[in-house]
Amino acid sequence: MTGIRWTRPAQVDYSEIITRIMAANPQAALRIAGVIKDRLALLATMPRMGRTGRVAGTRELVLSGTRYIVIYELRGPEQQIFVLRLLHGARRWPPR
Repeated sequence: MTGIRWTRPAQVDYSEIITRIMAANPQAALRIAGVIKDRLALLATMPRMGRTGRVAGTRELVLSGTRYIVIYELRGPEQQIFVLRLLHGARRWPPR
């Protein structure tokens, strides 16, 4: 099993998403946070389960049951997972 590291932009994405949802619906925010935690735990056991990313060298994990996508990359011989972004599916990715 490989570990997961969050980049600063991904941490900001997560915080903004949960804060925004929490303001409108605390139960939904807790559910989304739980889905993210559970899917990343699964990703740690199967690092290639996400699809090939739209940006070279990245992968994308669609969080089914939500509107969010985890953009990540695998680094080094141990295939360390680095979460690069956590984005709403309606956002333009990659940015221009």
